[in-house]
Amino acid sequence: MRRLHAALLLAVLAVCSTLQSRAQVRGEVLDTAYEPISRATIRVLDGQSRKEMESIRTDAAARFELPALAPGRYVISFSSPGFSPELIELDTTKSGANRDRTIRLNPRDCDAPGENCDCFAQCPAFDPHPIAAQASLKIGLADAIDLDKGVLVPLASPDAGLSLLEKDGGLFLNSLNGAALLNACKPQYGRNRQKTQTPPFRVDGLDRDMEVCMTTKRGRFSKIFLTRQVNAGDKQVLVYVSTREK
Repeated sequence: MRRLHAALLLAVLAVCSTLQSRAQVRGEVLDTAYEPISRATIRVLDGQSRKEMESIRTDAAARFELPALAPGRYVISFSSPGFSPELIELDTTKSGANRDRTIRLNPRDCDAPGENCDCFAQCPAFDPHPIAAQASLKIGLADAIDLDKGVLVPLASPDAGLSLLEKDGGLFLNSLNGAALLNACKPQYGRNRQKTQTPPFRVDGLDRDMEVCMTTKRGRFSKIFLTRQVNAGDKQVLVYVSTREK
């Protein structure tokens, strides 16, 4: 009997430990003026496979509360029409995973597809970095993109700046031939541009309108926008590219 009681006690303690180790992620989604964004979409992706596990929306007060997450690594995306999506990586085994979060979404970039940011009298008369190329493009696993021309080119092209590759179970944008992905979307032209290439940028599981930036082989600055959500297992991505002169 004592052995039975001991076994039951251990089972109860194991269940309690599992429940306590689950992370309860909650918070609010605001714009850059700290105004609430209701009906924003929050998606929970498995950190490794990038498959969607949960999807909810913020309430009328822009608050959200995700179902308790089991121990593990996750990517959580926040998106809303008219705004650039935001990503956070979460490891629920680390302290602080249960804290409330305030997520701020930035308005869509003026170079994004379909955006018109004309500022009339407020704009400078001369644009020091005019647009060199804009195009909607499809990148497959056997293709590369020349961002200086804004057209699809063969992988063997010496001018190719960006390609798609599969590694470690994921889909990645990869810079080529002197081009470089950037850690932050801040224009870097000519001598000021980043000289070392960053690791490929993982895109599977990401929302449409997600923005990736890079400098091209010729030193120009490019913004790359996903124009369709990339699902786990996709073999191609649809992007819109806007490249500006250095």
